[in-house]
Amino acid sequence: MKILQYLQKFDGVLFDHAYDPLLAIFGQMHEDVISTRLGMKGLPNLAEDIAIQRNLEILRYTGGRVHFQTINTAKGVELIRNAKKGRA
Repeated sequence: MKILQYLQKFDGVLFDHAYDPLLAIFGQMHEDVISTRLGMKGLPNLAEDIAIQRNLEILRYTGGRVHFQTINTAKGVELIRNAKKGRA
């Protein structure tokens, strides 16, 4: 929140790699059949979706500009698309 407020002073953009670190703890790759086959801890879609939703709410509250990087989930794309259209 403080970063978004600071960046507004000079029309800056926050570049956000959205994921919830507690849900993605020890994750090594996207969670799916391949991560299971390889025996690698997966990063669940939920870790990204919750972080995007949280950060969009903070953005609505503070204003400013955010660029979400490395979006991997359909839900994440939908959340960002709806926010751009002004829908919750």
